[in-house]
Amino acid sequence: MGDALLLEWRGLKDPKKLLQGFGKQVRSIRLKSPEQINSPEVEALIAQVLLPHRPALAAAPTLSTTLKTVVEKPRPQRSAAR
Repeated sequence: MGDALLLEWRGLKDPKKLLQGFGKQVRSIRLKSPEQINSPEVEALIAQVLLPHRPALAAAPTLSTTLKTVVEKPRPQRSAAR
């Protein structure tokens, strides 16, 4: 399916040995299905990473997403029916 990357993995408690890789800065979790991201083991690892950053995250402004459609060439207008 894909990987979930953890940048601050040092010192994480990983009893299920989900963290993979040998990088000094980044480790990953191999996800076998999209649902695995919500498993208690993966959520526990993510919570450990976020814990020291909670005050900064709470103080950060709320983000919003704006979707726009770009149309390269408008369709010709139909003439009014007579």
